[in-house]
Amino acid sequence: MIICHCNVLTKDAILEAIGELIDEDRYRLITPGTVYRRLGKRGKCCGCFPQVVGLIVSSLEEFQTSNPTARVDRSLVGAASASLHSAAAIRPALQRD
Repeated sequence: MIICHCNVLTKDAILEAIGELIDEDRYRLITPGTVYRRLGKRGKCCGCFPQVVGLIVSSLEEFQTSNPTARVDRSLVGAASASLHSAAAIRPALQRD
């Protein structure tokens, strides 16, 4: 499934990049920008960023449940989730202008 139409990035490619970032440093704050840099791309319209944040959050949650001894600070997951909700609220306002 294509998540980013501007860069033609699939869900699988994004999830793989997120997995690599988690494997390198599980305490790193992962943002859509770091995922795109890992893939050698840049955000263009950034309309896909809320979906990418959702994939980051689900990947971090999956990592935590599959590795109970390697706990990631819940505040990082919460911050990513809050960013997702903020981005979702801001985008319709930007489209109205």
